[in-house]
Amino acid sequence: YDLRRAFARYCVRNGVNRLKRYGCGKVFGRPDAFVSMHPVERVEFAIDAIGPVSSSHMLTADILCITVEAVHQLDCISSCKWEIRLGHRDLIIATSLYLGFGDSNTQNKILNILYAIATSNKTLSHEQKIERLRVGTEMSFNQANSLLNVLEGDDRTLEALTARVECLVNCRDDRVRKHAERALSDITHLAVLLECFVDDMTEHILFDGTFCYRPHTYCSGLMFQLRVLFHHRQTTQPVIIGAGGRYDTLLEDERHAQDLIPPSPLCAVGCSLSLDILAQFCCTNKPSRFCGQALVCSISDQLLKTTANLVKRMWSRGIQADILHDPVAPVRMTELDEHCSETNIEILLVVYGEDEVLARVDGVDLGKLTFDEMLNKFETYQNGVSFMEAFQRITNTSSPVRHSISTLPVAATLANLNVKYALSEKPAAHIRKRNEAQIRACLQKVVIALAPQTVVEVIVTEIPVDAIRLLAALIDRSFTVDELSTAFATAIKQLNKFKRDFKRIEEVIEPFFQSRNTSPIVLYSKQDCNGYYKLLL
Repeated sequence: YDLRRAFARYCVRNGVNRLKRYGCGKVFGRPDAFVSMHPVERVEFAIDAIGPVSSSHMLTADILCITVEAVHQLDCISSCKWEIRLGHRDLIIATSLYLGFGDSNTQNKILNILYAIATSNKTLSHEQKIERLRVGTEMSFNQANSLLNVLEGDDRTLEALTARVECLVNCRDDRVRKHAERALSDITHLAVLLECFVDDMTEHILFDGTFCYRPHTYCSGLMFQLRVLFHHRQTTQPVIIGAGGRYDTLLEDERHAQDLIPPSPLCAVGCSLSLDILAQFCCTNKPSRFCGQALVCSISDQLLKTTANLVKRMWSRGIQADILHDPVAPVRMTELDEHCSETNIEILLVVYGEDEVLARVDGVDLGKLTFDEMLNKFETYQNGVSFMEAFQRITNTSSPVRHSISTLPVAATLANLNVKYALSEKPAAHIRKRNEAQIRACLQKVVIALAPQTVVEVIVTEIPVDAIRLLAALIDRSFTVDELSTAFATAIKQLNKFKRDFKRIEEVIEPFFQSRNTSPIVLYSKQDCNGYYKLLL
């Protein structure tokens, strides 16, 4: 299903001869049979134009420029380099005829294989493309190699493409010559118009004879693809943002006998932007910290009005804040910390009195303040100072976390982490090195909140996130060894399938619960790809 078909049907039913439309909707594609039987669902933004065939080049250039400009309105990719892959269906058909493939079934197979290559997530080598063509069509190795040699090359300028397809233009077969000449004419005229619309536009165009996109929809000539170049692991990686082309034939397919016949032949040009991919880049490139974003709650019904007044004061100062409308019990703090972590809310504020609020960041208790003091801390935070540094005047307590805040700017470093493994098998050295690098990245915020002399004991486990949460709920850092044993016995009763894992964790963690050992303990799950942990203080 494609957004083009409904638009084409609307135009032919209503006798529309000129129209430009913008629309958004779901499209469905064929799934990978080895993954799912359900169709792949995507959300796309469609830009389409319909007009006389005589203005087809102008319509195509207009749609391309609108697409490029629309994408560049997004801050997350506006500064990135971009390129347009431009191809033509007739070039592929001409080359197929030139190699002796005159039947439409084989030509459609070639188009489908080239479409799969054009939309592949991997950059395929010349040999891999030959293999795909050989397996997916009736081509021999030499025929597939010849097709790629004619249509594809290292130099992707218009002049190089024209030189490569010269054999098609000079072919004795009228069918080959007709397809090749029409393709070169369309591509050349479009390049000239694009240069008029945007300075140095041709520098961004890759003239790729093998490019094909949705050949059963865009089956009337020009096809194009917009790609944005992102830096990834010291390499430049192209990401497909949108694609489209001409689909005049679709208008004829949808026209019934009773529909009005246009006074002159029509052409239709369209492009679709993948909103899923654009949204993914916007989320990926957003800052990890939102300036002043906070969740405000209270411990009793009597303080809900006070909480609302505090949020109102925060809003008046431009501080992003949301309010929890139900009072929370102290035992629910862990749940709220997890909610804040999952939704990228960095600061949790708990109203304890008419002018008393407790601040928590990433599950770390930063102490109680008056409302005015808290608002002043937010102003300091918004001026570029970290939230931990903004709370450096909180009164000393026996907790290593609070002690570290009161003695900032001196803080612990990643060297304070002592990693121990509670696994069935001790991992190899290179795996330990990789795990510890991930742990350091994951626990960076926790470490900077601790006093410089504090050693953090990190217990690496194989149990899933739910089991980690259960242990964190059952274990208190002030437990004796006997109480710790009772907590693990309870955990085994609730999740018996992790009995062996719990026993290994208990053996590793037990020495830290002996007298005079107050080191913070981190239970870390290596099952979670992003690294999940719970801190025991």
